[in-house]
Amino acid sequence: MEKFPVIREMTIGDLEEVFRIERDSFSIPWSKDSIKKEIESKNSVCLVAETEGSIEGFIMARAVLDEAELLEFAVREHSRGRGIGRELLSKVLDALKQRGVKVVYLEVRPSNKVAVGLYKSAGFSEYGRRRDYYMEPREDALLMKLPVEKL
Repeated sequence: MEKFPVIREMTIGDLEEVFRIERDSFSIPWSKDSIKKEIESKNSVCLVAETEGSIEGFIMARAVLDEAELLEFAVREHSRGRGIGRELLSKVLDALKQRGVKVVYLEVRPSNKVAVGLYKSAGFSEYGRRRDYYMEPREDALLMKLPVEKL
């Protein structure tokens, strides 16, 4: 039977593996330095999903006062479809709620149907679009938000 990953706080020791997942998942990945700054920030919640020493996915969010933004979120391609993303999202939302966050925002490519479906199933709703937000390929961003009291 396959083991389900443990969700835990991201550490600097996870940086190389997180960066590898980031690079494999996005056409314009964040830099290692940008990821490191989020890990070190007191305003950020950075989590990883780990199975037997291997990072299978990660999520990063930043809280400012009573609002938060989901910054970056990815699961290794071979680990997708196993509920890891749903668990990471649930845990980061719980952590943000504990910090007193009232609403969480995010941007997502409308063409990323799996992610849009996951966010909608978690209670996020669409509230607008940001034109030509993404490059390579060029695409609008779908703006979504979740009032935390819906959790």
